[in-house]
Amino acid sequence: MTKKAPEKTRQAIIDSSIQRILDHGAASLSMDAVAADAGVSKGGLLHHFPTKAALVEGVLTEQLQSFDEALRRELATEDESSAGRWHRAYIRATFDGDPAMPRILSQIWSVFQESWGVADEFYAASPTLQPPADGLMPGRALLIRAACDGWWYGEFFDWPLVTEAERAELREELLRLAR
Repeated sequence: MTKKAPEKTRQAIIDSSIQRILDHGAASLSMDAVAADAGVSKGGLLHHFPTKAALVEGVLTEQLQSFDEALRRELATEDESSAGRWHRAYIRATFDGDPAMPRILSQIWSVFQESWGVADEFYAASPTLQPPADGLMPGRALLIRAACDGWWYGEFFDWPLVTEAERAELREELLRLAR
């Protein structure tokens, strides 16, 4: 990596951190290992992430931004005047998103709980993640959101609540409820 591509270097560090978490667990996330995996000097890594906590925050922010972007893409496919628009987008972003995300975040949570505050800050700051009144009855909207979040937390804690076939059925039923 070169000084001419600082964003590429930063992204390589984040990507290497995520791959290390997936391959070896978050406990293996050391500055030396990540620098070696990313092909940067330790000084290069420290330039972008001066502490392990900053590195973990970078990974968390990347994962949360990825979901936010997926939700925005899904919202863009919906008719703005259609009732249930946000909830259908949320269902698709939840069920069709990166299947590794819950595992990555779960690993980080298990080892670096003190860094988790960034997730709360991001959630509060992201207007896309705040469910709007989008024309659905409030109880139906709450049911959809709770079902999506419940499925996601099952993945997060590695407690598969449903089979793959049931997951597909749940996704379709939630989309039906959001129409």
